[in-house]
Formats: sequence, structure tokens, C-alpha cells
Amino acid sequence: MKVLLTGASGFVGGAVWRRARELNWDVLALGRRPLSHAGYRSIDLSQPFDLDFQPDVVIHTAARSSPWGTRREFKSQCVDTTRHVLDLCARRGHPHFIHISTAAVLYRDQPQLALDEHAPFPPPPPD
Repeated sequence: MKVLLTGASGFVGGAVWRRARELNWDVLALGRRPLSHAGYRSIDLSQPFDLDFQPDVVIHTAARSSPWGTRREFKSQCVDTTRHVLDLCARRGHPHFIHISTAAVLYRDQPQLALDEHAPFPPPPPD
């Protein structure tokens, strides 16, 4: 199985990448920051891109997760990035697509247990 992993230089994507390597998956890892690891490419996913890699699965963890930044930066690094990864999937025969987000989008200064996809966003969301 060939896996394309986005956001590999971040917290969530980095954890997925470490586990994928432990499992000996065939992974092409992408991230914003330059890293010198085999199987890793630094790429700006906020711009249209193409790869010479045919994934069976795409695990998308790339996003801007920060309490700081402009609306334009968040749109570029979250919305546009996801659109470009989905466009790549369409060109590559629609591999399985897994989108993993950070729990920070639901942050509240209180205990949060047993949250699922129906949990409402806090007013206002931090990211």
C-alpha cells in the first residue's frame, strides 16, 4: 500500500509519519518545513501541485493550526491546501482520502470528553 501523507512536518502529521515508518508503510511524506529525511519532500500545498507518486491512500493532516495569523493565511493553508490535495486525488484515480484535524479547533477552557463529529465549535473558534 502506498500512502501520501501531508503535514508530515507538523505535530499531528509527524506522529502519523512516525507510526507509518514503524509499520514499514511505503510513504511519501509532504510538509511545509524543510527536513532531511528519506521519503520526505518540502512542498507548498497552498499552490496547485503534482507528484510522480500514485498513492492508494492519502492521509491529509496539513493545515495552519495556530491562534495567530491572518484570515488569508488560514484560508490559504487550510481551505486552499485541502482543495489542492483533493484535486491531486481526482487526477490520481480517487485514492482513499483520510482527513485528520487537530482537536484545537474545538478548544474550550473546560474538560472535553467523548467528543465526536457532532460537537459544536466554540464561539469563537480559536483557529
